[in-house]
Amino acid sequence: MKKVIIAIGCNHDHLTQMQHAKRLLSSTFEGINTSEMLWTEPIGRLFAGKKFTNMLVSCHTHMTLGELCALLKDLERQCGNTNALRQQGIVMMDMDVLLYDTAVCHPDDWQRDYVRRLMPELE
Repeated sequence: MKKVIIAIGCNHDHLTQMQHAKRLLSSTFEGINTSEMLWTEPIGRLFAGKKFTNMLVSCHTHMTLGELCALLKDLERQCGNTNALRQQGIVMMDMDVLLYDTAVCHPDDWQRDYVRRLMPELE
C-alpha cells in the first residue's frame, strides 16, 4: 500500500463542501486521517475576495498515481466542481495529491503556509 497525502480546499459553501469531501474520501479509503481546516487567502486574480478553506488528508491506497488522480477529479465533480464555475472564480472542491508513497507531487504547494502548518498534524 502507498501512503498518500491529499490537499483539499474550496471557496464556496465551505463547511458543507468540506464535510461532503471528507465523507466521500472516508467511503473510498480506509483509515483516513484529517488535519484541522484553515481559512486561507486566495491565490490569483480570478479568486480575489473569495477565501478558501483548506485541510490535509492522509490515507493509504493500492491505486496507481494515475488512478488516484482520476478518482480525485471524479470526487471533485461529485462535490459540484465544474470548469464553468471555476471560470467564475468558484471552487466547489479541489483535491490535489501532495505525496504518493515517496514521490512529492505539486512541489510548489509544499511551500504554502497552510501545508507547512498542517503537515505535522498528519505525522
